[in-house]
Amino acid sequence: MIANKEYFISTTAASAFAESDSGKFVIVKATTFSYTLKIIGTGYQILSVDSDMIVNEASTNNFKKTAGDVGIYQCDGNVCQAVPGYAINSGRYYKVTVASNKGTAEEVSITNEVNTLKKGHCKGLNGLIVKDYDKNFLCLDDEISVELIPENEGYHVLGATLAAGGPFASSTKKMIQFTDKYIVVEAKYLIGMYI
Repeated sequence: MIANKEYFISTTAASAFAESDSGKFVIVKATTFSYTLKIIGTGYQILSVDSDMIVNEASTNNFKKTAGDVGIYQCDGNVCQAVPGYAINSGRYYKVTVASNKGTAEEVSITNEVNTLKKGHCKGLNGLIVKDYDKNFLCLDDEISVELIPENEGYHVLGATLAAGGPFASSTKKMIQFTDKYIVVEAKYLIGMYI
């Protein structure tokens, strides 16, 4: 490991930094002779993790050159886990999936055009980003979409039957969180108590 770099360390096996927890990671900072645990905080982070497991906060440059290394990570103190969703950077949307416990992003080409005033405008497109003229929307259910603008940031209910090609899995209705940086299924609502 290289001094002054930060690394993702798997928690599949217990270590000095965390107890055993499959599919999760801690971030450590290397120094010349040791490692220190980095407390990243609680919430969702957009991080770039390269093949050497070196981690950085994702920048516009990461999205342009190495989007495949960019992921959304739900962190709780010092333990992080990759989650699917959409990352947002410089007005572009990136579908983030999880493979081998690591996030990987690809830019979304918005090809589905809809008329949001028309009944059933999202039928077969639930969970996908669509366009109505020059405005972007996320289809939530067959007849419901939300325009992806700052005024609509917050929590929305995503329907149970989702279109193929999106980052979310079909099963039951989900509460999603939309911010200026990401769209994710909000974990605190996964218990089903609120929907």
